[in-house]
Parts: sequence; structure tokens; C-alpha cells
Amino acid sequence: MARMDKVKFWLARAGLALICGWGLVAPIPDNWAQDLADTPIRGDKIIEFVNEWRVKAGRPALQWFPLLDQAAATHSAYLWDAKRGDISHDETNRNSKYFRGQTPGDRVKLLYPQAQFTGEVLGNDSGGNALEVIQNLFDAPFHRVGLLGNFKSAGAGAVWQPNIAEGAVKNSEILSRGVIATVNMVDQADAAPANKFIVWPYAGQTEAPIDWYDFEIPSPVPLSYFRRLLGYPISLQAPKFDQKLRNVKFTVTDSTGRVTSSEKPQDGLTNYSSQENGLYQDRDYAIFVPYRPWQKNMLYNVSVTGLVDGVPFNAHWQFSTTGGAPLTARIAPNSNRTSFEPNEEFDVILSGGTGNYLADGGRTLSIGAEVYSDQKGSPYLYRRISNRQTRFRNLCNALRPCTLRLTFFDSASSVTLNLTLNGN
Repeated sequence: MARMDKVKFWLARAGLALICGWGLVAPIPDNWAQDLADTPIRGDKIIEFVNEWRVKAGRPALQWFPLLDQAAATHSAYLWDAKRGDISHDETNRNSKYFRGQTPGDRVKLLYPQAQFTGEVLGNDSGGNALEVIQNLFDAPFHRVGLLGNFKSAGAGAVWQPNIAEGAVKNSEILSRGVIATVNMVDQADAAPANKFIVWPYAGQTEAPIDWYDFEIPSPVPLSYFRRLLGYPISLQAPKFDQKLRNVKFTVTDSTGRVTSSEKPQDGLTNYSSQENGLYQDRDYAIFVPYRPWQKNMLYNVSVTGLVDGVPFNAHWQFSTTGGAPLTARIAPNSNRTSFEPNEEFDVILSGGTGNYLADGGRTLSIGAEVYSDQKGSPYLYRRISNRQTRFRNLCNALRPCTLRLTFFDSASSVTLNLTLNGN
């Protein structure tokens, strides 16, 4: 999956962060849906995807709230219009036609004035689709706990934006489209039983990822570990938002008896120890980020102890990691082809591997391309279609064929394709 450059989470009780008055907020136009016609996936489908994971983790499904799709989609559009794809929870440019309010609470209250509790998660991706952004939000632990929070209803909106207009591409090797996805959540649902903690990887999960590349903002790790490959984060949440966890200890034991513990500084860190100023003390969740990836095809037993509202607790569960089949790459639609005519398009499809394709980081498909040709500029364009699929176009205009060597990496291996791009 392409690197999600930034992901952010905002949570507030309505009324605590209302900075601009309602009279200053632009009304939502009647044609907002047509204006955002390039939305790649409907909000209900995004919430349906979120609910698949929530139910597995023991949370009730969120009720889809179509009004909140408007808040989410217009904010996603605002970030393209006013911030050129840089993500933020705040809107400050009132000249943007998508401006709806400074904070997420402002934007939600404009549509749903009775909201008493609001949250927002959002992320961007240089390609792929909105559901891949949501998957990355589940991998990023601070955003995961937001999506698994004790909310009742939600809406979502994602907006595409071409990074480079196809007709204007000159000597560029990337023809890509970015996507920003926003999820707005409101109101508190009935809490889980007092002894029912929400854990991730969820109890009994198979094929859990072994690693994670940290691009999360805020980051759960110190700056020296930011943008580095780490072990897949484990999280634990109390049943209610207002419960407070303290003195949390994670102990993870694999089936060979090897122990990874948050008590051992060389093993990893919790969200408590990662913040020198104690910013994440007394929250309803705790996070453990191991420094090293988990082992492939391994069963892990997790034990978490600590205090919840001053009362001792001890949570136990198991998960197993992905087997990590070998990484392979093939050409589509004809896997036997290695030579392509001018302007011809072809796809490269990956399978197997750890799922964490490394180049710039994040679950990204990495193209380490070595190009040999007498052509000035790149002899191809590429655009990532999905997590495992990238589309290329032959732009070779040299007198002799251009030789293209594509190497794809994941966190454990690589695979190389040697291709010929025929010139005009």
C-alpha cells in the first residue's frame, strides 16, 4: 500500500473546541455531491469496512449517518483545495469553497447540532483507494483506537486528486492520483462490559501483520524511531472513553517461549514511555510498539496488566502472524510478456510477501527502478492502482529499445523484472 504521508486523530467533547461562531460558517451548497463527484468510494462503504474490523474486535458496528458524509467529504476536499493535500483537522482558509468550520466539532455541529461527543480520523495516500487509507489508519495505533472508540454513529468521505494532470506530464516517471479519506464519529454507544477490553490484534486473529512503518502523527514512538520499520503495534482500550489506564505492562510470549516485554527497554515501548512530557498518561488506551518485527507464522500469547480507574486488571489473548509466502511479481494481462510497444500499458501485480512493501515507507509498493536507455527523461509513467497493482505506460522514444529493470521490495525480500520498452 502506498505510504500514507500523514494520519491524524481528533477527539473532543462538543463545546470544548468551538473557536469560530456558527454565523461565520459557509452554508453547504445544494450541489455539494455533484461538486465532489470524483469521490472514489461512498461513505456507507467506508463505514461498512470500518465495521468489519470493529465487530472482530468486539465493538458494536457504527451506525452510518449520511449527514456526516457531508462533513467528511467536504473536509477532504478542503484539504486538496486549501492545503494541496497536506492534512490537518483544522480549516483556516475561509476563502476556500469547501470551508465549513475551523474544527471537526464545528463542522459536525453545523449539520448535527445536538452532537455531544465527536471524533475525527483522517489520512492521505499517494495512490490506491480510500479503503487502503482506512486500513492504514487501523495499522496506526492512535488512529486505530479512535476507529475502535466507544462511538455510536459515523460518516465518511474520500476525495481523489490527480498529483499530475495526465495531459501535462513531461519527462515525469509518475502519473499518480492521491486520495484523502476522513471519518467523522459522534455520540457515545453503550459501553462494553466493565471487564471487556478492546484489543488489537484482536483475540484469535490469524494472518496478523508482523511489522509496521511509522508515519503516524502524532507518533507513538520517539523521533529517533519515526519513519522506521518497527514491529506491529499492540493496543488495549478500556470499555469507556472516560476510564483511565495506569501502570500498564505488556508481556508477549511466542510459542517457543521467547518473551517480549514493555518492561525491557531493548524490546519496545509503551505510549507512556514514548512521551517525555507524559502527554499520553491517564488515557483510556495503552499501546505497545516493539522495536523489531514479530516472527512470521507464529502464535503469540499476550498478557497486559495495570490499573483501570485505580482497580487492577489482567487481560489475556492470543493472535498469530502471517506466514509470509514468497514475494512474486507478474505482468498482466499476459504474464509471459517482457516486451512492450510505444504507449502500451501493462500492469505489474504483486503477491505473497509480508504485505509491508518498502520504499518510502508505510504499506507502500516500492519501485526501485534501474533504467538503461539513451533517452533523456524517464521512458515510462507509472500509477499505483492498488496495494498490489501498479500500471505502467511505455514512453520510450529512443532509437533503440529502452531496458527497464523493476525491483519490488517488501520488508523481508525483493523480486526483479527485466523488461524491454520498444521505442518509436
